[in-house]
Amino acid sequence: MTWIYVDACEDDAFALVPGRKGTGRRDPHEESVQPQMRVFKNFQFDGSDDSLREMFRLLFPGGMQAVVARVGAAMQKTAHGKGSKSLPYERDPLTEGEFMVFLALLIAATLFAECGRELFEADTVPQLFSNHPNFHLYQGRHRFEYIKAHAPFAFANADQAHLDPWCMVRRGILDFNATRLEVLVSTDVITPDESMSAWRPRTTETGHLPHLTYCPRKPEPFGTELKDTADGRTGIMRYLEIQEGEKEMAKKKIRTEGVSSNSACGIRLALGTFGLL
Repeated sequence: MTWIYVDACEDDAFALVPGRKGTGRRDPHEESVQPQMRVFKNFQFDGSDDSLREMFRLLFPGGMQAVVARVGAAMQKTAHGKGSKSLPYERDPLTEGEFMVFLALLIAATLFAECGRELFEADTVPQLFSNHPNFHLYQGRHRFEYIKAHAPFAFANADQAHLDPWCMVRRGILDFNATRLEVLVSTDVITPDESMSAWRPRTTETGHLPHLTYCPRKPEPFGTELKDTADGRTGIMRYLEIQEGEKEMAKKKIRTEGVSSNSACGIRLALGTFGLL
């Protein structure tokens, strides 16, 4: 397996995309706009809100309905455990639309200076340069926090707890890889990289993670490290692999005598991106 550094590549895998290479997809100075090459295999984005929501569903790992069912079941289990002491926002069944609003608010929260409960407070004092978040207009704070408390069960596989220390997240990684392979068009260039899901332990050595990675060169150096690939033409993430520690990674495919850990990982990334692993 050979990784080739591509510098100033003259090939244009998306020649039909509006705009010149190195610019946005649409050049405002061009009077005529060429049809956009599909990044999805069986979906064409038409710019509408419904189309945007459908695109989000297509990319969501494992299917939105399955995730909503698991999170909703965890919420109901907690509510039933409280019996008559449970509150209405705890007893109400979780719907797909409600869960999508929850995810939208999680993403939107990164755009505001306010944090936590401030995001849900009513706008009582007009702000000079920006609007108040007013998240309460879209979802109640107590309901949001209740969903958030059970969101870790989105990809949980409790039946594997005695066999797999990563049972709370592994299904999400596998579903992510399978979904990207199923719905996205592949180009001829993939780019390997690494990412961190940041987590800084406070009371225990690993923060109750099966393995804690320390990467001093990262802005957030502690957490779960992921090796990954992205499509070199579109920038879309394609494949993820959890780094589980030296002992566990030695058991992975390709990792045999004569093949180093880094080489084996690179081969798995390349093969996995195209569904050949």
